[in-house]
Amino acid sequence: MVNVAMSLKYFGLYFELTGEDKYKILLENALKTLDLYHGQLHGMVSGDEWLAGTHPSQGTELCSIVEYMYSMETLLAVYGGSAFGDRLERVAFNALPAAISRDWFSHQYDQQVNQICSSKAKRNWTENNDEANLFGLEPHFGCCTANMHQGWPKFTSHLWMKDSQSYVCQSMVPCKVTTEKLTILVEGNYPFITGGTLKVKAKEAYTLKVRIPNWSKEVIFRKNNVQQHPIVREDYLLIEGDAGADVYTLFFVAEVKKEQRAQRAIGITYGSLIFSLPIKEEWKILKGNSPFYDWSVKPKSEWRYALSEKSTYSVHYHKQNEKQIFDSRHSPISIITSGWKIPNWKIHQNSADTPPYQVRSEERSELTLVPYGGAKLRISEFPTIDRSLLNN
Repeated sequence: MVNVAMSLKYFGLYFELTGEDKYKILLENALKTLDLYHGQLHGMVSGDEWLAGTHPSQGTELCSIVEYMYSMETLLAVYGGSAFGDRLERVAFNALPAAISRDWFSHQYDQQVNQICSSKAKRNWTENNDEANLFGLEPHFGCCTANMHQGWPKFTSHLWMKDSQSYVCQSMVPCKVTTEKLTILVEGNYPFITGGTLKVKAKEAYTLKVRIPNWSKEVIFRKNNVQQHPIVREDYLLIEGDAGADVYTLFFVAEVKKEQRAQRAIGITYGSLIFSLPIKEEWKILKGNSPFYDWSVKPKSEWRYALSEKSTYSVHYHKQNEKQIFDSRHSPISIITSGWKIPNWKIHQNSADTPPYQVRSEERSELTLVPYGGAKLRISEFPTIDRSLLNN
């Protein structure tokens, strides 16, 4: 799978060399095929060494995540647009942090979209061994131990780009851009809050472009606290400014969406974030020397819940004081909804079995969903309950 993730850059690089449009068409066909047969909710393609299908308990290797991100960053530089920017953000804000422990001293070789435990055990991998699902120093093999560190720095280095006329913001993540002619300070809490502020100080006139995600229903745009009519060119908001200091505020209007998966299962998204039911975690040291331990993580709360097509969702924001923002215990955002406990969701080869297709239950509970990346044990693809049983 790592080779597949790396190879996607080929289409953009050959376009740069030849100028032939056929390479973008080939790229789009390749991505559609991968999504159809191996796509996972977190934006990646499955691959517990070999391509492994769409089942939410198949593994996705950490090396493939950072290489896929770098390919999307390269393609974004070549082609621009939200087709690649949205793919990059979904993987960066979900799959990448999910595979790494909160203190960054351990990681998983293979993560699962529906991950009910992390243990040394036989799973339905195409090839990887029984340790691949552990959090550890080098579970299964040490490649991810080296590669995991390139994910965030390369992503950060591609937040802003430059074309012949403009400074181009590809993701509204907080950062600072400094050139001889201007400085740009991006403030906010993106992607947890779907917008932010650009504080610009310039010595001369300038043009900015800010990528608008495809999930955004509307863009609310203000200059120096005065609402403006947004000028949009293709997938980018166009901002033209003069020498001096200005403050631009952008808000991408998002809504909770249900993403259809196999077997009538659904995933919940808000902006670029996937939302999961966090399972209470019990971490146990298996071996190693401080701080580089190998850990198993056992579930300490119920995980067998279904959602309904009638379910409503309310988004809540929380004050966040911790340095590690990807942590289900104190997430800056959560979604409250109703779920139904189901008895017939089984465990197969130490993983959650396929989300049941025919689901019936009368045991309703309030569920709090949190961003996928902060929940080390989680359910992210939910069965849908037979709505004929629901009165409200």
